[in-house]
Amino acid sequence: MMKARTLNFVEGTHTRPPTVDLVRGVRAPSRAKPAAMAFALAIASACLSLGCGNVKVVEDPIDDATAQDSGGGDVTGGGDATGGDATGGDATGGDATGGDAGGSDGGGKLQCITDYDCNGVLLGTTPCRLPMCQAGTCALVDTAKGTACQNPGELVGECATCGDAGQCVKAPVDDGNPCTKDYCDQGKAVVHEPVTDLTIACEDDDVCYDNGTCVEGECAGKPIDCSDGVACTFDTCEKGSGCKHTADVGGCDDGDPCTKDACDLKAGCKASGTNTGANCDDGNSCTEKDACLADGSCVGTSTCACKLDTDCKNANLCLGTMACEKGICVTKGTGPVACDQKGNTACAKLECQPATGKCEPTAVSDGLACDDGDACTTESGCKSGVCAGSKPPPCNDSNDCTNDSCDPKSGCKQVATTKPCLDDNACTEKDSCANGACVGVTKACDDGLACTVDSCNKTTGACSNTPQDATCDDKNLCTKDSCVAGKGCSLTADDSAKCTDGDECTNDACKGGVCASVNTCPCKADTAAKDCDDKNPCTTDSCDTAAKKCVNSPNGADGKPCDTGDKCQQPGSGACGGGTCKSSNTHLDCSSKSGPCATGTCVAATGACVAAPKADGLGCNADSSACTANDACKSGTCTPGVALYCNDSNPCTADSCNKTSGCVSIGTTSNQPCDDGDACSAGDTCQTGKCTPGKQIPCSDGSNCTNDYCKNGACVAEPIANCCVKTFLQHKFDVKAPTDWVLTQSNDLVRWRFRLDTGFAYSGAGSLHYGSLEMKDIIAKDAAGSLVQNSGSAYMPQFPTGTASSVTLRFWLLWDAEVNDGYDKLSVVTKVAGSDLPAIQTHWTLPKFQLGPNSWHQVTVKIPIGKGTQIGFLFDTVDGAANENWKGVFIDDVVVEGPCD
Repeated sequence: MMKARTLNFVEGTHTRPPTVDLVRGVRAPSRAKPAAMAFALAIASACLSLGCGNVKVVEDPIDDATAQDSGGGDVTGGGDATGGDATGGDATGGDATGGDAGGSDGGGKLQCITDYDCNGVLLGTTPCRLPMCQAGTCALVDTAKGTACQNPGELVGECATCGDAGQCVKAPVDDGNPCTKDYCDQGKAVVHEPVTDLTIACEDDDVCYDNGTCVEGECAGKPIDCSDGVACTFDTCEKGSGCKHTADVGGCDDGDPCTKDACDLKAGCKASGTNTGANCDDGNSCTEKDACLADGSCVGTSTCACKLDTDCKNANLCLGTMACEKGICVTKGTGPVACDQKGNTACAKLECQPATGKCEPTAVSDGLACDDGDACTTESGCKSGVCAGSKPPPCNDSNDCTNDSCDPKSGCKQVATTKPCLDDNACTEKDSCANGACVGVTKACDDGLACTVDSCNKTTGACSNTPQDATCDDKNLCTKDSCVAGKGCSLTADDSAKCTDGDECTNDACKGGVCASVNTCPCKADTAAKDCDDKNPCTTDSCDTAAKKCVNSPNGADGKPCDTGDKCQQPGSGACGGGTCKSSNTHLDCSSKSGPCATGTCVAATGACVAAPKADGLGCNADSSACTANDACKSGTCTPGVALYCNDSNPCTADSCNKTSGCVSIGTTSNQPCDDGDACSAGDTCQTGKCTPGKQIPCSDGSNCTNDYCKNGACVAEPIANCCVKTFLQHKFDVKAPTDWVLTQSNDLVRWRFRLDTGFAYSGAGSLHYGSLEMKDIIAKDAAGSLVQNSGSAYMPQFPTGTASSVTLRFWLLWDAEVNDGYDKLSVVTKVAGSDLPAIQTHWTLPKFQLGPNSWHQVTVKIPIGKGTQIGFLFDTVDGAANENWKGVFIDDVVVEGPCD
C-alpha cells in the first residue's frame, strides 16, 4: 500500500498522492479535477503491474521541506479559483516561488518515498523488472524467480515465469516424446498428456521390438522374430544386443547312449564324442552288462553259446552285424552306422533305421520353422519332412493405378497402368492413370469475359463466373459502369451524377453521358440576387455592371445566425460579424458511430460521420460471453479472444462453460469409475461429484509369520517376531533345467518346458513355460490338420514336510493366453499316491481377468499336505480354436513354505 504524504493546510491536513497529467506530467492535486486525478493514478498503477515499457510518467521532485505546500504553494496561492495557474499557482506562489525552493529541513531532496514516485524516473521496465523506491532512491528490482508473468503482446496462458536478469521466460512445452500431447494448462503448469494412437509411428530404443506405436504415452512395439531355424537352440532377444541363440543341451539326444550329443548353433545337433563305459544295449539277448567302448560301440558279456551266425539275433542293425565266433556272438563289420549329415534339410534328417541298418531321411516334427525360399509366403513350417509356405504377403498397395502381383524370387510387384480412374476432383475430366497416379484434365470454366472471375467447385464441379464492376470503370463521371453476367461491361448514361469542368463561371451537370456546362458570367443587375449569391447571409450581393463582376458587401447583420460552410459544424451555428460567418465551434454529433473499438468523427470533405478505429489491442467484449478471454480491438472491430479452458481435473465432474457465469463443473452420474489417487484402493467410483475410494487391495503372501497390508499400491509383508517358517522347496529356474520335475503333455510341439530367456523371467535367467518353442502360439493339430485341444502337467518332486498339515505355495505368473470363460485354464493341483483321495485335487484356478503381456503377478495358494503328496501345475486349452498369437504361460520363483516342526 502506498504511504500517504501529509501536507499542512490552513485547516487540518490533507493527503497528496501524485497525479498524472498525460500532457505535462505530474501536477499538484489542487489543480487537477478529481476524475482526471483518479484516471491518472489508474494508468500509473496499471503500468507498474504490467510493465509499460517506455511510457513516461514525470512527477515534481519531492521535497521534505515544509515550505513547499504550506508557504506559498497551491493552498495559499488560491488554486485554480483565485490565483491558480495564472497568479498564485505555479507561476507566482506555487512550486516555483513558495515550493521546493522556499525552505528546507536541511536533509536535501529524496528521489522517492513510495514505489509510485519512481514512475517515469526509470524507464524500460519489463513484467519481471519494475521501478521501486529503496531508501529514497529509485531502482529497477527483479521480481522473484518462478513468479508467473506475461510479456507484452503475448497471450495469457503461455506458462511463463520470471527468470534470471528480470526476463519473463516461457517454459519449454515439447518433451520430445511423440506419444504425449504437450500443452500449457491454464498458464500454470506444462502438461504432457499420454496418447494412445496406433497410427503414430515411434522408436522404443529396444532392438527386440519394432513397428512401434503409441500406447498410454509410451512407445510399444511388436517382438521381432529371432527364430534361426535350428531345432536345438533357444531363440531369445535381449535388450541392447538383440537376438540370442542358446544351445538346448537336452534337445539333441539321438537315442544312442554311447555318443555324446551336442548342439551346434549353426549346424544343429551333432556328435561330439563317445560315452566310454556308459550303460547301453547291444540288442543281443545273449549278452549282459552291455557297456560303451571308446569307439562308440556297445558290447556285452556273452551269456549263451552259438554255433552259427544265424544263432546271433540283432534287433538293431544300426549297431553292426552279429556273428558267432568260438561259440560267442560278437559284432562284426564297421560297428554303429554313422549317417552323413550333409544331406540333412531343415525338415528331414538322415537317420539309421534299426530294421535295415540303412540311412534314410526322417521327417522332423511338423510345425518346426523353416524357409521355403518363396518370397510369396510369409510363414513356413515343416510338414511331413517338407518345408511348406503359407500366408501370402500383403501386396495390395490400395492404388487403383497399379496391377499388384507377387514374384516367388523378388516378392511383391506393382506395375503402373493407363486405365480410367477417378481422382476425387470434380473440376477435372477424362481421368486416367499415368505413372501410377490418377490424373485428369482441368475443366474449362472460362466464359470469355474480362470482367468476371472464373472458378470451379472441386466438390460439385460447378463453374462460377463472378462479375467484378470495378474492372469496367471508363473514368467518365457521367456514366454508370457495371459488369453483366454473360455480356460483359455495361456503360450507361447517368444524368443524376455530378461533374465539373473546373470553370467557376459555369454550372456543370451530366446530360446524356457527358458533362454539360452553362456560362454564369457576366452578371446582370436585375439578376444579381441569382447570379451573385455567395451563399453568405452576412453580405449584401449586387452586380457591378460596369466592372462586370459581383460585389458582396457586409450587410451589417452582425450577430445573426449563419452557416459557416464547414460541413462538420452544426447548420446555422455561426454568427455574422463584419460580413463573415464566424464559427461557434458547434460540431456535428457523431457519437452514434462510437463504440468499444471506434470513435465517431466527422469527415471535413463530406460532413459524414464515420467510425475511426481505436488502437489495436484495446480490451473489449466481442461476444458478451464469459467463455472467452482477452477479447481485443482489431482494425476497429472487437474480436473474440481465446476460449476458456474449463477442465477442473476432476474425473467426477462434467466441465462446461456458461456464457453468463463462465466455467461450470457438474457432478457426473454416480458409480462412474475413477481414480482417487490411492494406489491401495480398487474399484473407485464417482459419488456426488467426488471420487470415492473402492475396496482396499487385499494383501496376503500366504505366510502366517507376516502382517500383510497395502502401501503406495504395493503389498507389504512385515515379519512377525518369534515366528518360524521353513522353506520346503524353491526353484528359480536360473541355471539349468531341474531333473526331478515330471513334465507330461498331449502334444510334442506345445508343452511344458524349462526355458532360459531373461526376457520372460520374473527374476534371473529362466522360467517354467507352457507353449511352443518359438512362442508364436499354443496351437496343436491332428493328423488331418484340424485344430485340437492340448494340455500338460508339471509336477514338483515330493519333499519331506515334517509335521506340517498344510503348506503355502507362492509363484510369479505371466499370462499370455485366452481368459474367456471356459477356455485356456491354469490350475494348481495335487495328487497323492496310495490314497483314497481323488487322483487329482484342484486347489486354485486362474481367475477370469486379463493380466496382459509382460505383466507379472504373484499368486499365493494354501494347500493341505500329506505323505506322498505332489504339487503340480495343469494347463488346458479346453478347445483348439483362437490359440494363435499367444505365447502361453510363464511361471517363475516357485516357493513352498510351511511352519517349522
